[in-house]
Amino acid sequence: MATNIISALGGGSGIDTTKLVTDLVAAQKAPQQARIDSRTAEFTSQLSAYGLLKSGLSEFQNVLTPLADPDLFAAKSINVPTTEVVTFNSLTAKAPSGNYQLEVTQIASAQTLAINSAQTSADAALGKTETLTFNTGTWTYAAGNPSSFAINGDVSSFDIAVTADDTLNSIAQKINDAEGTVTASVINISGTFQLLVNAKSGVNNALEITSDLVAASDFDFNAASFANVTETQQGQDSNFKFNGLAVTRSSNDITDVIDGLNFTLNKADLGNPISFSINEDKSTAETAIRAFVEAYNLLQDTIKPLVGVTEDEDKNLVAGDLSRDGTAKDIASRIKQAISSSVAGLTSSDSFSTL
Repeated sequence: MATNIISALGGGSGIDTTKLVTDLVAAQKAPQQARIDSRTAEFTSQLSAYGLLKSGLSEFQNVLTPLADPDLFAAKSINVPTTEVVTFNSLTAKAPSGNYQLEVTQIASAQTLAINSAQTSADAALGKTETLTFNTGTWTYAAGNPSSFAINGDVSSFDIAVTADDTLNSIAQKINDAEGTVTASVINISGTFQLLVNAKSGVNNALEITSDLVAASDFDFNAASFANVTETQQGQDSNFKFNGLAVTRSSNDITDVIDGLNFTLNKADLGNPISFSINEDKSTAETAIRAFVEAYNLLQDTIKPLVGVTEDEDKNLVAGDLSRDGTAKDIASRIKQAISSSVAGLTSSDSFSTL
């Protein structure tokens, strides 16, 4: 007959049965727990190593990205004198190399109209009810006054409905909210307020304002009625000579004379051309290549201890945490292969065929 060892020992045997059972279980569990702890430590180390590898690859990729842009190797630089006449804003690789001369004879300006109806408050209702039509085009003047207007068919007209409770501020807001290139503001001149209307720069972007009232309106600026509006500035184009060729533009921001070069005309300087040159800029590509070399070496310093075998301070060989990881080792191998393999389309007989 089977004997229950716990019952056989009995309470009077002096043996701590609870501790005995706990020790037996612990003894049986220890080898498995040791294996689990070892694997946990191993996986934790590998996870940390993959974090280092990912970080190194990310930094390397950031350095590689600019090298994929062909414009990097066709970069240009511009050599210009110190001048207040022109501001050179930007230059791209598309700009052709060469020597150039630029003479500014006139800068573009935008027509500005001041409504003569001065108010002591910009927020007081004007009590006017009318519809204002804004047309864009070109004015012809006679004795300094507008005489005829040619509409610019490329720019749409728009209407503003003025109601009795509108103020100078609300009318300016309605103009600014319209779908057009016209802007308006209210200015304070010695305690009185006036409405100021601005067109887009250029002689062909001037404004004609016409009210639907039978009588003359405070806002009219047309060939038949303009007495209540002061044209403080007429619209005009910019004129300049580029390598002796006469050029006219509606704006002072010039983007289409030389492909890849953007500059702004600041003021006229008749008879004083500015000489400048556009040249190849090899330093930009050289800087990027040097950064690539440095980044590649840093990446190798990161990868080698992870996937290879190194010596510690005591000259003992230490295997990296990813030395038995096929994926990590494949990544390291592919990077080396990309550096040492011949570039597609080139052969060993070419001056340069590998990175």
